[in-house]
Amino acid sequence: MKLNSFPFGELLKKAWQWTIKNKILWIIAFFAGSGGFAMNLSLNNSDKKVIQNIFENSGMIKEKISMFWADMGNFVFFIFSILVFFLLFFLLSLAMNAAVIQSNKKIQNNESYKFWSLVKSGFSFLPRMLLLSVLWGIPNLILLILMIVGLGFSLTAPGAWSIALFGIAIIVGLIYNLFIWLLRHNAYCFAVLENNNAWTALKNSTRLLFKNFGIVLIASLIEIGLSIAIGLGIIISLIIIAIPFVIFGGLLMFVVGGWGILIPVILGALISLCLLAVVRGASSFLFNVFLTNVYWEIKK
Repeated sequence: MKLNSFPFGELLKKAWQWTIKNKILWIIAFFAGSGGFAMNLSLNNSDKKVIQNIFENSGMIKEKISMFWADMGNFVFFIFSILVFFLLFFLLSLAMNAAVIQSNKKIQNNESYKFWSLVKSGFSFLPRMLLLSVLWGIPNLILLILMIVGLGFSLTAPGAWSIALFGIAIIVGLIYNLFIWLLRHNAYCFAVLENNNAWTALKNSTRLLFKNFGIVLIASLIEIGLSIAIGLGIIISLIIIAIPFVIFGGLLMFVVGGWGILIPVILGALISLCLLAVVRGASSFLFNVFLTNVYWEIKK
């Protein structure tokens, strides 16, 4: 299908209608999110100076490490707990992403669905969703190692090759992650909707991207544009919500003292968190529906 005749507007309208009619699925979509990681590959001169200072003050670092060593057990447990939390949340996001995609299929076919059945279905696709993430994560790991090697040699024994290695790794990493960002949702769709294994889903999504690069790129840019608009809307909404609580807090401070401000702060924080949760769930479902319908349209 040609880019200038692709029905972006119609698919957005359909995504909006599905989002409004299926509010229960916002809960699943809240945990789905994007299902992916961003990789920060930037490093400026000030960062390099900081790193150089670290190497120069290695004696001080060793002293600090020895102080931590006495309490290393608690430190390791703390780090391990954080890593486990992020891993579990990442796995949950992959499973719920599959569940939302599966719900799109049922809505498209006018089939009824049950909330917990969709959740269970999402976890059944978790192994291949995880393997997909591993497959496109391996090149990122290699690029990260090359960056560290290039940076390390550029700091300890500066040379043109080490700087070139570091720069090339950054450029390739940016291009590669842009490529993965564009094909990721279609790979999930192939895995869930077409029951492809991880490797087949990756190959099919890559082939689909090359055939419809302009359409996929515009769809992704639409997602970014809407995300920015929603973010601005949230900021404005939070400011509007905060005004009455600020006034209320000022009055309470005048009447009962400094402790009075805790009540409006807590109430305002709870309302803000609820608003953010609703917007995250609704917007995540909207974008998932939109991109899934784009996938169906270009796969015809």
